[in-house]
Amino acid sequence: MAILKRLYPLLLAAILSGCYETFTPDVDTTPVLCLNSLITAGMPINVQVTHTWMFSDLNAGKNHAVRDATVTIYVDGRPVDGNYIAREGDHVKIMADSPTYGHAEAEVTVPYGADIESVQWEISDPSYFPTEAIPGYEINTMMTFDINSKLTLADVPDTRNFYHMSFYGYDPAVEDDEPEETKCDLYLGNLNYDSEPIFGEHIDAFETVMGSTSYGFDTFSDRSFANDKYTLQLNFSKFNYYVTSEKWDERFFDCGFMIVLSTVSESYYNWCIYTWQHNDGVLDDMAGMGFADALLPFSNVSTGAGVVAAQTQRTYTIPLDDYLERAVRNRPEPSPDF
Repeated sequence: MAILKRLYPLLLAAILSGCYETFTPDVDTTPVLCLNSLITAGMPINVQVTHTWMFSDLNAGKNHAVRDATVTIYVDGRPVDGNYIAREGDHVKIMADSPTYGHAEAEVTVPYGADIESVQWEISDPSYFPTEAIPGYEINTMMTFDINSKLTLADVPDTRNFYHMSFYGYDPAVEDDEPEETKCDLYLGNLNYDSEPIFGEHIDAFETVMGSTSYGFDTFSDRSFANDKYTLQLNFSKFNYYVTSEKWDERFFDCGFMIVLSTVSESYYNWCIYTWQHNDGVLDDMAGMGFADALLPFSNVSTGAGVVAAQTQRTYTIPLDDYLERAVRNRPEPSPDF
C-alpha cells in the first residue's frame, strides 16, 4: 500500500500537467528572529535565539546564532532570571530583541501532567543466540525477548490535552576497572505502532488510502477520551541483551526499560503534526507538484520562525534485573564447535 503514496500523485501529475513555467515569487526574505524552546516542568527555561536565512545562503547557514539579542522571560506576568525552575501551570512569555534582526515573542502554558495510573507488562521467554565457549569465561550469552505492556493514563480534566510517548533503556553499571573483555549491554526493542490505534488518530481516510501509516509517530490528543482514562497497548519486540565476562557479577543485570509519558502543549503537538505531514504525509508531495497549497512549517512565534513549547513528564520504570539474571542462569551451554 505504501507505493500508492507515491504512485497516485505522479499519476495525477502526468494527467493534469503538460507544461511548466519558471517564475520568481515575490517573497520577503529579510532575516527575522527565530525562537526555539522546549520548557520542561522541573527544569530551567532555556531559549535558543537564531535568525532565518535563505537556503541558498551557504555562509549564513553555517552560523545563524544571534549574539546581540536580549532575552526576557516572564512567568505569569513577572520577569524571572535564568535560574527559574519551570512549574506545572506556569504561563511563560519569551521576548527577544536584537538591534540587527528586530523583535520576536511567543508564549505557552506549561501543562499539568497526566498521571500514569498503572502499568502491566509481560516479558516473553528469551530466545538465545548460539554463542562460543570461551576458555576461562564464566558467561558468554546473547538473547532476545519481547515486552508487551499496558499503560493506563488519567486525562487531565477540564482542558484539552496532548501527549507524547518516549522510551529509554538503561544499561548495566559496569565499572571502568573491569577487564577490556568484559562486555554487557541492553538494546531497546521496536515498538509495534499498529498495536496502538491512537498513534494513527491524525491520519484521515484520504491519507490511509494513499498508504500513510503511523509508524514512528507517538504523539496523540485526548479527543477520544477527554476527562477519562485510556489504556495504551505498547508492544515491543526484539530487545537484545548480551554479556561476556570471566566472572559473575550482579551488576550485569542492573538493566531496565523506562516509559516516559509527556503531557505537552498544543504547540508541541502541532509541530509534530507538521513534521509528520512533511516527512510521511501526502499533502507535502502534492504541494510540491502544485496540486495543493504549500505546507508551511508550524510556528507560534510572532515572526513565524521557531516553536516555543512546554511539557510535563511522568516516568515509569520496568526493571529487568530479575528476569535477566534468571535467563542467564538458565542459558544453554555454549557450543565448543561454534
